[in-house]
Amino acid sequence: MSNNTQVIESAKECALQNFALLAQRMCLDATRDIQEALRQNSETAVATARESLRILMTEGPELQAALRSHFGRYLERAMQTMYHDLRQDLKDVSFDNLSLIDDETVQQQIEVGRLANILANVDRESLGRISLMISHLHNDQEVRERENPFRLYLMARALYDAVAQRTSDEAVAAMLMQTMATSLAQQLPDYFSALRHVFESHGVEARFVAKSEPETARARTFGAAAHQASGPASWSALGAGSGLMTEDALQPLENLLSRLFAGVAMSSVGTGAVAAPWLEQLKPYQKRMAAGESLDESLTPEQNQLYVLRDKISLPDSNRLVHTTLNMVAMLVDLLLADEKIPAVVRNQIARLQIPLFKAAVLDPGLLRRHPARRLINRLCAAVSGSVDEAVMEHIYQMISRILEEFDDNLGLLEHAAQDLDLFLAQHLRQHDPAAQEWIAQVEQVHAHAQMDEALTSLAMDGRITHFIQHYWLPVLLASRDNASAQFHRDALVELVWSIQPWHEVGQRNERVRALPPLLTRLKSGLQILGLPEQQCQEALDQVVAVHFQLLRSPPETSGRLGSDRDTLRRMFVRFLPQPGNWSHFAPAPMRADFLARLEEQRIACMADEAGGISEQTDKELEALKELGLGTGIFRSVDAAEALDASVGEEPGRLIWVSHDRALYGFELTRMDRPSGYALYTARGLLKALHQHSLRFSEPAPAFDRALEDLLFGPEKIGQNFERLSMPHPPSGQ
Repeated sequence: MSNNTQVIESAKECALQNFALLAQRMCLDATRDIQEALRQNSETAVATARESLRILMTEGPELQAALRSHFGRYLERAMQTMYHDLRQDLKDVSFDNLSLIDDETVQQQIEVGRLANILANVDRESLGRISLMISHLHNDQEVRERENPFRLYLMARALYDAVAQRTSDEAVAAMLMQTMATSLAQQLPDYFSALRHVFESHGVEARFVAKSEPETARARTFGAAAHQASGPASWSALGAGSGLMTEDALQPLENLLSRLFAGVAMSSVGTGAVAAPWLEQLKPYQKRMAAGESLDESLTPEQNQLYVLRDKISLPDSNRLVHTTLNMVAMLVDLLLADEKIPAVVRNQIARLQIPLFKAAVLDPGLLRRHPARRLINRLCAAVSGSVDEAVMEHIYQMISRILEEFDDNLGLLEHAAQDLDLFLAQHLRQHDPAAQEWIAQVEQVHAHAQMDEALTSLAMDGRITHFIQHYWLPVLLASRDNASAQFHRDALVELVWSIQPWHEVGQRNERVRALPPLLTRLKSGLQILGLPEQQCQEALDQVVAVHFQLLRSPPETSGRLGSDRDTLRRMFVRFLPQPGNWSHFAPAPMRADFLARLEEQRIACMADEAGGISEQTDKELEALKELGLGTGIFRSVDAAEALDASVGEEPGRLIWVSHDRALYGFELTRMDRPSGYALYTARGLLKALHQHSLRFSEPAPAFDRALEDLLFGPEKIGQNFERLSMPHPPSGQ
């Protein structure tokens, strides 16, 4: 322990000495850069630049001293609390606590986070190695960057505080912080190199050990079922290492942000129109984004435009809530555009959505929960997480173009766009390859036959009608690929089953007589879809007519059960009304043994765990399966006996089909860009595979959720630094 203390103290001394040199260099570089901008007659605001230059040239020593003082104080505090969790847990946070965090505090933390982001990608390897060295000193197997006292956040906070002491002008402060942070970023490699040398000279080395991805907040959604048996599962154990942040964990922050932003929404938006003048100012900039233009010559359209937008539109100084909203959305965009798990072509499309995303956040402050903009971002990222498909990308491009052209204040447009993407994927992923189309059709046929058997058994009908439905009409339903024809043929099925129900009065018999001719016409037109020979169709219809004549010639039923009415039958057969992309009837009941046997007869392998059952602990996992989108990428473990290449431990794939009751999930598996097969899972079988890590999702969590979690809970982000949470409650009435 004494040796560890010596190492840490040596590293602390090195950090303080080198930061003093960094502070001097930051002031010199910032002075030079601002002078150069003024000489080039750039668009730099002259008054702002001159005031910034005055501070650097006349108050430089004081600014450097403030930098050293703040950094030293924060470093000392970080040393004292290193690996001692003194932060208040979210479960202990009440709305009374959160009321103490005003929008100025949030604004400060957002700006500090933005500065840290400027520094974050310069030398991640060295910073990671230093964090690893510190974890070794504490015999900790988990690397936690937030416990590293030399983390970037402390530098960013020192810079923010030092500049804030010198000027209250926001524009001047922004220019000073930006130019000084840019200089600091260039010097970080040498700074970290010196720190690494201190650790290494004391025999502390960074030894990387392969391990599964750490559990994130989203992982806790899926961890309940497996927690006691084998540790927390994750969206990488239910997939790739994470899951939706829990409702309980988000509630305090949701209360806070709703309180901050609700005033914006209420004061800015009227009924049916965007009333606030500053929202009207966004329209021409949104049109420029629609035309593929950036908002500033110094940026490309693929970069974050919101910081520039903030300077171009006139936001009331008194309305800090609007400033806070814009800055928070800008930081989320920063995180999304820097997320390397999102393909570059998709990040470019997200960049086009920046202004609609900001407007949506103002119109509805609930970004932490089920928000149309959040769902849209998650869906378009998941749609290509398994494979970047040109047809899908073209649809996404056209979808975003429509949003940019039409989005004003109707959030329903964003919701409709996400639903439209689901519908497109349901059709495209089925039809993109003949082999996939044939496999999906086989699975659907077996599933539909099993469901129809169950429904017809409960009705106890004449066997000739049961045979007609199973062998003729069910294929007609399966061949109906649009909602209109599917509903037409489903209604014909309802009419057929109703028409052979027992009758008790003459009026009921007469009603059946009148219904028979139009019913036969509908049945005949439906059979034509199958392309059957005319004689075969006629023989099938003759059996239907024979059953009806027998029923109508029989005397009325004087006792026994009443027949089912049309409404009851519609509810019974609703599962046979295909609605691609809409799984509102989510009921993953255990799969029947006869269904699994039929799959086996068709040589379709199905991973099922029907005996295990679904406990109450996995309710949230089932909810996550309901949200699982088509196109989502996966990695499936390859059995050594099945692998073509012994070095291949996993094969990639994507979700291409989901049954309408969300009880079955079909994945296309690929190797070397060639289809290598398909995998079918029941809902329970999928949960089991995810818990056992034999299958994981390629995304560690939905893209927008990752950005939110990084912003609110990640290292160097504002969620970690709401220090006023621990302040005493205000007096009652405040």
